[in-house]
Amino acid sequence: MGVLWVYNFGMELSHKSKLWEKILAKNGSNVGLSNFREIGKINSRLAAWAPKENSLRWHRSFLLLAARNLTQGQITLYQNFGNVSQGNPVSAIHFRSDTKTSLELNIDYLITLSEVSFLQENFTSEKFPRTLLEVGAGFGRTCHGLLKTFSGIQKYYIIDFPEMLELSSTYLRDVLNPHLFAKISFIDVKDIDKIYDSFNFDLGIQIDAFQEMNDEVIDFYLSKLFANAQFCFFPTL
Repeated sequence: MGVLWVYNFGMELSHKSKLWEKILAKNGSNVGLSNFREIGKINSRLAAWAPKENSLRWHRSFLLLAARNLTQGQITLYQNFGNVSQGNPVSAIHFRSDTKTSLELNIDYLITLSEVSFLQENFTSEKFPRTLLEVGAGFGRTCHGLLKTFSGIQKYYIIDFPEMLELSSTYLRDVLNPHLFAKISFIDVKDIDKIYDSFNFDLGIQIDAFQEMNDEVIDFYLSKLFANAQFCFFPTL
């Protein structure tokens, strides 16, 4: 969920806020794929949650409570995501006595499950958008969930800071097979001015990125980029 600053023609397109300068200075290099979702690592700054040691019991209790309310269809969908534990996130294991199976849950992919479920309810598989663009994809969880769920997706564009593209591309290469990974194109924010006026896509996605932008930047994305989409998906926590 990178903060994307975009200005008018001829101006610097990759300017970072002071907050993101600090985040990237501290966490933007040498991100360890094996543990970047642990407490205190960079994913705590990419999302709206960061459980601490003294709240882990509550956090895991919440995960188990959420698991109790999942339908069998949602459980099957979650399992279909595949590897959701890369980066060693805080998780809880839910054992289902009726099916004698266990499910390891984490907050990142419970939210992904909610997003994917919503889109499933509003699009049939045959009519699901073929070309998607996501602004500020974080480590790539939504892209991961959508590509694993909707086989008809032909292209998935991600726009972000180069530091975040390095993380998301490394992560998605690891959790997706080569065929699905080949559908993704990673676009540096500074290159937006080269593509936005002729860039068309079916579904535009923005998750928790606008909250970190000023009005001028949001207006740019809405009027110059997302205006080209047939549909837009802007879920909030």
